[in-house]
Order: sequence, then structure tokens, then C-alpha cells
Amino acid sequence: MKISSIKEIKNIGTFADFPNGSSFRFEKLTFIYGYNTFGKTTLTDIFQSLKNNAPELLSSRLTIPQIPPPQKVSLSIKEGQSEKTLVFQNNCWGQNNISNYIEIFGTDFIHKNLFTGYSIERENKKNFTQFILGNDGVQLAKNIADKKKRLRESKAEVKKNIPVFVKNKSEEEIDNFIDFSIQGLDKEEIDIELSKKKIKKKDEEIRLKEPQNILQLHYIDSYDVPEINVLDYFSNINAFFQKDYSSIKEEALTKINSHIETNFSEVNGSENWIKQGLVKCSDKENGNCVFCGQDLSNAKDLIDAYDSYFDDEYKKFILEVEDGFKLNIESIENEDLDQKIILQETLNKSYKFKDLINHSTFQSALVQLEEKINLLNEEILVNDKKLLLKEVSILIEEKNKKPFEKTNEVNFEEFSGNVNTYKTLLSEIKGITEILKVYVEEFKEQYKDTSIIEGNINRLQDEIDILDYKKYRIEYDQGCKDFTISKDNVTILIGEITTLETELESNQSIYLGGYFDKINTLFKKFGSKNFTLTREDSGRGDMPVYSLKVEFHNQIISNDELITIFSESDRRALALAIFWAKIDLKDDDEKSKTIVVLDDPITSFDDNRVSNSIDLFKTSLNNLSQIIILTHYPSFIKNFCEKTKEEDAKFFRLQKNNTTSFLENQNRKEFTESQYEKTFSKIDGYINREHNNCIKTDLRPFLENLYLPTLFAKELNRAISNSEDISTLSLKINVIFSDREEVKNRFHDFRNNLNPDSHIFTSNNDEDVRNFADDMFEYLYSFNF
Repeated sequence: MKISSIKEIKNIGTFADFPNGSSFRFEKLTFIYGYNTFGKTTLTDIFQSLKNNAPELLSSRLTIPQIPPPQKVSLSIKEGQSEKTLVFQNNCWGQNNISNYIEIFGTDFIHKNLFTGYSIERENKKNFTQFILGNDGVQLAKNIADKKKRLRESKAEVKKNIPVFVKNKSEEEIDNFIDFSIQGLDKEEIDIELSKKKIKKKDEEIRLKEPQNILQLHYIDSYDVPEINVLDYFSNINAFFQKDYSSIKEEALTKINSHIETNFSEVNGSENWIKQGLVKCSDKENGNCVFCGQDLSNAKDLIDAYDSYFDDEYKKFILEVEDGFKLNIESIENEDLDQKIILQETLNKSYKFKDLINHSTFQSALVQLEEKINLLNEEILVNDKKLLLKEVSILIEEKNKKPFEKTNEVNFEEFSGNVNTYKTLLSEIKGITEILKVYVEEFKEQYKDTSIIEGNINRLQDEIDILDYKKYRIEYDQGCKDFTISKDNVTILIGEITTLETELESNQSIYLGGYFDKINTLFKKFGSKNFTLTREDSGRGDMPVYSLKVEFHNQIISNDELITIFSESDRRALALAIFWAKIDLKDDDEKSKTIVVLDDPITSFDDNRVSNSIDLFKTSLNNLSQIIILTHYPSFIKNFCEKTKEEDAKFFRLQKNNTTSFLENQNRKEFTESQYEKTFSKIDGYINREHNNCIKTDLRPFLENLYLPTLFAKELNRAISNSEDISTLSLKINVIFSDREEVKNRFHDFRNNLNPDSHIFTSNNDEDVRNFADDMFEYLYSFNF
């Protein structure tokens, strides 16, 4: 594989528009000669962009003044027997199959891979490492660097993914948290339990501060449900309403009823009225009626009937009924329905513990107690009792009118239901107060010894910690998974890096040993003696970095001292040694495909270094695909041609017009001819009409500075030895032909005709110049020495 031609360059550096490069065919050895600023650097940048597949090297080099885009480079690449065009356009190289086969040496190589100014910087070392490792080694090193970068990122990701709950914990604690199983755990249940525990702990902590105040709180007294008999009393009253006196004689009862019907306009209460009169009458047989004064002598049968009706048994019956009513009414009136006041006091005592005892049973009992007390409705019961008593009074009046008969009962069914509900509530309240009493007693007991509370607080905190642990493990489950993934990545990357480093060390150790041996050999070959170069490893950074350790006369030279030890020639010789060592150590197949581009490789070299460099290039040429040398030193090309005699070498000259740089074909002799030969050829070509380039300014210098010093060097050297003046053409002619007057005069004729004011120099007639030159050359080269 080699570069056959640069077919086109457009809008890159000095090459504004170079469209016809197809005719300039490169060979195995190709020289491109040109003055500085004529485009040599631009061509080197094109090759460098091609090698690095780096479009930015060209896109930043637009022609000044700018011409319309686009930029373009078109190269013809020969591979085997076929040629393909490789194009750079749209800021991109096409199918670049040649980049791996190009090696470029020049000033940029030195500055990039070896020295920055006069010192070796870390960036130089990194570039130097990449250069000497070769493609496989560099790829391994880049893989290592990439994986180390990813390792740092993964470690940062591991740190970032540590769940907040264990952010500042030890690695073991973090791993335990990650590995903790959450199977079967329910976050909502944990939250509920956690809330309860935290509230209880907070309450315990508050209580622990004031145990004496808690101990001073009243205990809850037992509640005894009072005996409530009001319903029995109403039942007793109804029983008296149902009592009758059935032993009264029928005859007496008939007489009395007849008498009442006959003599009483108001029947109700007549029996009682008669009873009072009978009691007050002192003489029933001869006396008068105590109410109306009527003589009673004719009412004996009626009075006997009255006596029979109101006998002692009847009186006893009446008294029993009256006493029964009185006793039960008094009992009803004295029946207390005022438990609510007592129970409210119990409730108030219990409420002192509401914020202290958080047990659900206690809290529930407290609520129930208040609800039950609110349901007692004692005011309604008392009011209903009063209404019933009024109804009883009315019914008693009815009873008193006919005591011997049964009367209506008082209806207290609804009242009975309310009283029974009341009694049930009181019984339930008793059970509730017993629950409250037990909890209060147990609670206060704790504060007689605060160590119990402290133990409770510690226990609660332990339980809270466990619940928190479970809760956060559930919440951070995804984070734990991310952490595990990133940690696994770290483990994988560490293993991969170790493997790659082992592979790199194995791959490079033998190669690098041979490489540095080769550098030392070449460095000495290029004329730098007494130096020893060894490899130095730098452990910093992601990629392995190798640098040169320099010894001079077996003494280690520090980086700061290099400027005083290395001459400019030494620096360039070292760079060329480093560059060529890589070329030499390639295998034969790689070498046969390698294209070497050298940009002024012998700058600052003395003759010995130049000669040795040319020998190296010549020796290597047979094994390489191609060597392209760019230079602005024609003497280097001349020396190269004289030493190599390479007949197939190709020579180009960089030229430049007002628009663009371009290439011109050159012959070998244009570089190998002496100045004498070049000027002779120019004048001779003009004489023979091979060109029309003016030779007016060449004729006199040729005679004075080239012809005479070359052909009559012996005479001129003798004159110099004798301290004779030969500073002018006239003096030279006099010295050389001092004993040959005719010849001397002939040469003076030429001299006079070559003066600036002579006819041939003031005339515009080219034929005059050609004829004069022809005559002078005919004489000069027919002269009998």
C-alpha cells in the first residue's frame, strides 16, 4: 500500500486550489522540496490528519484569505495492482484504510512525543508511551485507561447509591443492610407500629422528667352500683290500688248505696263523708246529725248499716292502704338518681392519665366511660318520677272515694325501661372503672422505681430502631438493587483491569526491552555518544506511562538538566531514534505496508549525522512500502541522491503563485548538479533555444565566480598564497593569463562586453544576447589549456 498521487487540494492552508495533481506520480522514494511558506507544513498536516483520522487538523486550516468552502483533499492510494481514491470532504475522511500504515516524523512529532520546549512534560510522556506501544499495546492501554475511568465512575456510583439510612456506616453495616431480606414485611403495618412506639417512647420520656407529679395523681376508686328500688315502690303502689274490701255485708252495702243515691247530689266521696260523720257522732240513737242537725232516731237501720260498713276490719284496711301509699311515695321521693356526679369525678380523675397511659385498652375504656356517663340522663328520670308521683296522687284520690274497690294502676312501663337502662349503664360503668383502676395502679407503680421507665424507654428505642431498619430497607429497596449492581460492576472492572494489565505487561515487557536497546543503538548511530537511555515507569494516571531516563557518562540527568546536556542536534537525533526504533521493530509484513513521511528529518544535523541518517533511510527503503521526504534543504536531496543512486526516486518542487501552492516535477540533476553545472545548463539551453529565460544576469557571474575559479583554481590559489589581489574579474584575468597576452586580451573583451552599460545589457534584442553568449561559450570551451 502506498500513496500514488495527491490528486487535488482545495481551501487548505496555502493550497487554495490545486486541482491537477494526478500527473505527479509518487514513487517508493519521493522527495518534495519547497521553500518555507510554500506549503510543506500544509502537506504534513494532510498526512497527519490522514494518519490520525483527524478532520479537525484540516478544518482549522482554511485558506487565508478565505475562499468559498468546501475543503477537499483527494488522494490516489495504490493497494496491490489497483488504485482507489481516498477523499476528505464535508469535514470527514472517506473509507480510510491507510491510517494504520502511515508513520510521520517531524518537528510536531518531537514536540508532541518528546520535548515541550527543552523539557519533558507528562503529556510528552503519555504521547511517547502511546507511540512506542504500537496499535495493540495502545489499545490495551486505552482499554485499561477506559476501564479505570469507568472504575472511578462506578466507585462514585457505589458511593452515591449507598442508602441514606446507612450513608456513614461501616462497609460491613452497609452490606448487612443491603443483604437484609424484606420478604413478608409490610410497610404500612410497620409505619403504624412505629408510630405507636414513637408516641409511647416520647410519653415515657416526658413522664420520666416528673415522676413525683405522676405519683401525686389520684388513684381511681372502685365504683359500687347503688341499689335502686324505685320500680319496686311503684309496683307496691299499684298493688294497693288493686286492694279491695270484699267482706262488707251486701244488705248494708245496698242500704248505704240507696241512701247515697237518695241523699247525695255528688256521689264521689260520699263514703268518706259518711265515715267522718259516724266518727264524730257521739249519740247515734238519740242524737242529731253532726252535719245537718237532723234527728237520728228514725235512722237506726241506716246507722246500723253504717256501722257494719265501717267496722274495725275496714278501718284496718283503710289504714293499711293509706300507710302503704305514704310509705312507698316517701321511698320513691327519697330514691337518689344522682350517680352522674359521682361518676364524673371518676372520669375527671381518669382523664388526668389520658395523655400518660397510651395503652389502647385504657384509652378505649376512657372513651367508653365518658360515653356511658353521657347516656345516664338522670334529669329525665327525675322528671319522669315527679310526673308519675303526680299521677299517683290523682289515683289515690280516686281510691279514697271508694277505698273498698280496686282502682286504676299507675302506668310506669316506659319509666321502668329507662330505669333498667340506667341500672345497666351503671353496671357497665362499674366494669369500665375497674379496668381504668387497674391500668392507673399499674402505671403509677412504674414511677415508684424510675429504672423501670428507663428500661422501657431503652426497650422502645431498640424496637423503634428495628422497625426503622425494616422500614428504610423497604423504602430503599430499589437503591439497594442499584447499589448491588454498581458494586458488582466495580468487582467486574477490577478483575478486567487486572487481567488487562497482566496481558499488557506480558505483551510489552520483551518488546519494550528490545525497543530501548534499539533507541540506544540508533541514538549513537546518529552521533550522540556517551548517553544511555532506559525506560522509566510512572504509576500515576489511568494508562501506563513510560518515559526516558537519561544517563550521561553514567550519571543520571534530571529533566531540568536536559537543556544543558542535550544540544539541538541531540534532541532531534533522539527523536529520530525513538521514531525509527518503532519502524525497525515492526515485523516484515508490517514493514512492507508502512509508509514513512519525513518532514525535514536532518534539521540541525552535522554532516556525519546527515550521512548516517541517509544510510539508515537507504537501508530501510527496501523493506518499507514508501518513504516520502519533505524538505527545504536541496543539499540533503543532493547528498541522498549521491549516496543512494536510487534511480526510481521521484522529485517534486513546491511552487506558489498569487493564488495557490502547487507541485512541479523536478529532475534528479536539478538537485545533484553544482551551481556551475546549473548555470552552464541554463546558458547553454538559452543558446540552443531550449528556453527563453533571460540569462543577462548569469553571464558575468558565471565567468567570474564559476568558470575561472573552477578551471583555473591552481593559478588563483597560487595568487592567494602570494598575497596577490584577485578581488575583481579584471585582476583574476591578469593573474591567470599573465604570460599569455593574446588570451588575456580576449578575456578582457568578454569582461568589457559584460559590463552593465554595454550594448548587450542595454539592448532589448535577445538575439544580441544569444549571439554573444554563443561566441563566449564557443571560445571558453574550445580553449586549449
